[in-house]
Amino acid sequence: MREPLCSIIVPIYNVEALLPRCIDSLTGQQYQNIEIILVNDGSTDSSEAICREYLNRDSRIKLINKENGGLSSARNAGLKLSKGEYIFFVDSDDYVTSDFCSVGVDGFLNHNADVVIFGFNNIFVDTNKIIKKHCKKSRIISKEEALKGTLIDGYINSLAWNKAYKRELFDNIKYPEGMVFEDVGTTYKIFDKANTIYISSNITYNYELRNGSISNKWWCNDKKINDFFILRSEQLQFINNNYPSLIKLSYATTGFVAIMAHIYLKEKNELIDNWLDSERKMLIHSAFPYSILFRFFYFAPKLSKKIIKRIF
Repeated sequence: MREPLCSIIVPIYNVEALLPRCIDSLTGQQYQNIEIILVNDGSTDSSEAICREYLNRDSRIKLINKENGGLSSARNAGLKLSKGEYIFFVDSDDYVTSDFCSVGVDGFLNHNADVVIFGFNNIFVDTNKIIKKHCKKSRIISKEEALKGTLIDGYINSLAWNKAYKRELFDNIKYPEGMVFEDVGTTYKIFDKANTIYISSNITYNYELRNGSISNKWWCNDKKINDFFILRSEQLQFINNNYPSLIKLSYATTGFVAIMAHIYLKEKNELIDNWLDSERKMLIHSAFPYSILFRFFYFAPKLSKKIIKRIF
């Protein structure tokens, strides 16, 4: 069987304690024809030194040192250097199974996929709880199903790291720099561009979640919530123009972000408040059960805010 080169891009920022585990999981891949691109995004701890140790041990490893520019900037830098036919992303505080790449290559070569989606484990470090996110049976899915997944965020989602991609999908597509939730602004464009999307039942990625406090929630951070709304709004416009079957769901999920922003932002945001006013009719007739929430929000605003704050 043909063995195409796979590029694994790892953005790195101040993860000295967890970085060796991540890199070890990559150098131990069953599939050998890989390049591992470590992108040190201005780390101030010993991450660069750790990268250099591995660089000296394994000829498949490449290192980029750059000024801190955020996750999008690091991914874009890795994409620019990469030579592989297929692209994989791994966050430096996570780790993968030994068949991570081989499952991806199987999807590309045996199912003619442009994108391969993997199952993953959500590992809650504080409680040792593990939630498995995967489909029961591997299969080809439609663009509509993939795009729906980016809106409801299940095992099909906007995340960059539980997927592998043909590199040409990134021609004219970059991760938006200077913004958080960069995946939200990118993955739907990739899905739209792909001809064949294959979802594997194999769980190959381990994603760790730490500190479940409210301070880590996106709706309690002004930068995160503003960026999330902007990117969701762009996706909503794209879906309105190209996928009419998903319009109600897209309005529903964008509206939910807008309501959370309206309630939690420290300062009034006229863009979001005006959008909630102008899209009122669309939101109260959007997808169930979101439509119930929107009607409650519009017709009993004070009470709805109190209840939403108790829930979220």
